[in-house]
Amino acid sequence: IFIFLSLFAVFCLLLSYLKIPETRGFDESEKISDGLKKYWGIMHDKTFVINSLVGGLTMSGLFSYITGSPFLYLEFFEMSSREYGYIFSINSIGFVIASQINAKILKKTPLDVALRRALIAPAIAALALIFIAPLYPNFYFVTFLFFITLCSCGMIMPNTSALALANHAQRSGSASALLGTIQFVLAAIMSLLISNLHDGTIVPTCIIVGVCSFLPLVINKFTTARHQ
Repeated sequence: IFIFLSLFAVFCLLLSYLKIPETRGFDESEKISDGLKKYWGIMHDKTFVINSLVGGLTMSGLFSYITGSPFLYLEFFEMSSREYGYIFSINSIGFVIASQINAKILKKTPLDVALRRALIAPAIAALALIFIAPLYPNFYFVTFLFFITLCSCGMIMPNTSALALANHAQRSGSASALLGTIQFVLAAIMSLLISNLHDGTIVPTCIIVGVCSFLPLVINKFTTARHQ
């Protein structure tokens, strides 16, 4: 695993250096000390904050699954490491397929509308994870619900990133950095909750992943209604 990651990192470094052109030249007037002022200004953009939270919670659901799924499948469902690897691969493939479908949808559908629709399926699966899965911990049922929430990440996260950065073309680097920070901080908090609430059942994983998958729809609906 570590050998592969090392080689992949070198490959990405070479690819970015050789094939990805610089879109903006270096601005000598900018100083590192101005970074916090930029971040503070970006945080005053409601569109950025809302979509950062939606994307951050979606990523939190993904990372919560990554944290809790080893116990879920290897111990609770008593699967082998190989079988767990297959399940993880299927979810990853679903994520990629969903992202490709999203790209085709965006050719005919506005970005905000596509995001709103993409939030519905994981929200429904989230309710089932929170209220049904703990009482009916069936392998196929639970796995299907997780598959829906994880695949949806491939549609939600790219759209929230695009919407969050839409108003910050002149400071895209700072906005992107802040967006990533918000997402990973939320993901770290939820992953920590999974670990601390572990009780030998699937309940903590189901509830936290469910909450992270349901709240994005609530936030999107509530903020959209307020701006209309």
